[in-house]
Amino acid sequence: MRNRLAILITLMIGLNSALAACGDSASDNAVDSANDTDGNTAQTSASDDGSLDNLPELDFEGEVINVLYRDDVVNSFYVDESTGDIVDDAVYEANRAVEERLNIDFNLITKPGSSEADRVTYMGAITNSVMAGDNAYDLTAILTYNIPTLIQSGVLLNLLDVQYLDFDQPWWVGDLTEMATINGKLYFASGDVSLELTQKIFCMLFNKDLAETLNSGDIYQLVLDGKWTLDNMKTLATAAYADLNGNTAVDPEDRYGLVVNDLNSLCGFIASFGMEITTPDDNGVQHINFATERTVDAIQALTDLLNDNDGIFYQNMSDALPETVAANHDVYRAMFKNNNLLFITTEFNQIATIFRDMQSEYGVIPYPKFDESQTEYNTVARNTYSSFAIPKTCTKTDAVGAALEALASENYRTTSHVYFETALKVKYSRDDVTSQMYDIIKDGMKFNFGYTFNGIINNVINLYCNVVAGDQVWTTEYAAQESAIETSLAKFYEDVGEIE
Repeated sequence: MRNRLAILITLMIGLNSALAACGDSASDNAVDSANDTDGNTAQTSASDDGSLDNLPELDFEGEVINVLYRDDVVNSFYVDESTGDIVDDAVYEANRAVEERLNIDFNLITKPGSSEADRVTYMGAITNSVMAGDNAYDLTAILTYNIPTLIQSGVLLNLLDVQYLDFDQPWWVGDLTEMATINGKLYFASGDVSLELTQKIFCMLFNKDLAETLNSGDIYQLVLDGKWTLDNMKTLATAAYADLNGNTAVDPEDRYGLVVNDLNSLCGFIASFGMEITTPDDNGVQHINFATERTVDAIQALTDLLNDNDGIFYQNMSDALPETVAANHDVYRAMFKNNNLLFITTEFNQIATIFRDMQSEYGVIPYPKFDESQTEYNTVARNTYSSFAIPKTCTKTDAVGAALEALASENYRTTSHVYFETALKVKYSRDDVTSQMYDIIKDGMKFNFGYTFNGIINNVINLYCNVVAGDQVWTTEYAAQESAIETSLAKFYEDVGEIE
């Protein structure tokens, strides 16, 4: 196994061209902007003096860390051999560096857990292990949407009690850890320890070839001028529609202006329009507040946009459903690739997979603002990214805490940079401005309690999606559910308060 110096030299050689263009050091540039949603520079950390982090010299004498991870996304956290892919190899090198540094071995146990059909079984594996006390898993990576349910069941350890974890460091998402701290306890965290958080950030694509054909103007400049708003998107999208097959019906054989191509994609507008779902009281306890004047206006405008305009479509289904349902998403992705769709919603990871072989030119842009009064573009990461938790019965907490901290800090300066600066902003970018767009999008990432904890508040996000899809009135539907939502939220706090 190569020593740590050789590993870092290898990675830095690969990053040299990207770093030269940016003019900063690797540590400065590797900051995960999700950690600083105000767009500020990286916060001071232990790495500023040239050291790795605040971890002492440790030797866990070959301790095996059993990690439960969802099988379809495990490569975002752990790769067991070099593949030649720049991102996979960065993950591989980071894993090896941490294993060697701490004298530990990661043992990955993978199970299906991403599709809706598999999530209950995946969570059950964690709960059953804790109840049986068999210590099958020392560390678990859980789809973030599902974590509040596990918190409520009392099977997770308070991470603030785990030695070596330092959540003041920039490789942990400070906004998330602050928001997720309940009664002074933190049961999960995320950040640079895995690539998934960045990979799941919502964004939009526009077909540059079609935009040129339609004389849509400089869409990038709209963004840069702060004028990329709902109204301007609507104007361009409605102008794009054409009944190409001449059957007088709006169907996928026509040319569309906008497709919100997944139930989950609608959540990006919650952040980009500045909607509230919950607000905290003086004690930090969250209460449902999903009907402020701005929120009501924004939801109505979005409902009107998606229901009252030809060639603007919202697909109210998730690609986490069975393949027969998820295949519908490919219909609209094909329209986009074939120059018959101007705007489509997507996520960073889909750019590097679904759209990487697209022949026509496309651009990456943030979700629009509600209006120009907003000072910045905001987005959110789809809450299917992994957050990390330690089962309550874990007997290796020191080794697990050190492993998490070391890997997060290692990825912060290497793997995250390779993925964001080299893969996304260089390898998968079609023009120079795209790199700037990635920065704007990532710097505007927000964390929302109501979205993150949706699973324990009667799935209020599903209500929002269904209201928009059904062309219903938000205030009416929300009023009918508000009491039940608030009750479920209060029950969550009550249950968590009783956890020892």
